[in-house]
Amino acid sequence: MIFQVEQRKHYFRLRGMWLVAFSVPAMACSGAYPGPGVIQPSESDPSVPADSGRVVEIQTTGIDLSYSVAEIEAKAGETLTIRYINASETLPHNIVFVEEEGDIRPVGIAALKAHANNYIPEDEMDRIIAYSELAHPRDTVELTFTVPSPGVYPYICTYSGHFTMMQGRLISTE
Repeated sequence: MIFQVEQRKHYFRLRGMWLVAFSVPAMACSGAYPGPGVIQPSESDPSVPADSGRVVEIQTTGIDLSYSVAEIEAKAGETLTIRYINASETLPHNIVFVEEEGDIRPVGIAALKAHANNYIPEDEMDRIIAYSELAHPRDTVELTFTVPSPGVYPYICTYSGHFTMMQGRLISTE
């Protein structure tokens, strides 16, 4: 069986932190399809810190508008990588971390007009902590960021109105 995987790396500067997001499209292979492919960043890659922190894998399947992990606990200052697997056959999704519960609706509504920017509303960036790129069906994307100060930080999908149902929360502790 031969696998071909292309990895794309995206850099974002948000709130004084450098974030790197990796996206990996579904694997093309000869033979049976083994599921979404994920490539870990190379240890020799200078853009990845030596201590790249913990990885939390989140998945969405079918037409279910929910994340497989609805709550993440992490320590403030920890480097956290979210590996999002969109196992859906039809719908794109993403993960967007916002500052507080009150930011869910404004960010979600603004995202409806942000289709040219992959449903990330540039005019609401002051409410957004970190975000992944849009994961099309069978894609896997990764988002690495530093966990903010202690508190509760919601995460949502900003694709075309999904924010009303696709929600979770990051609980940052000391």
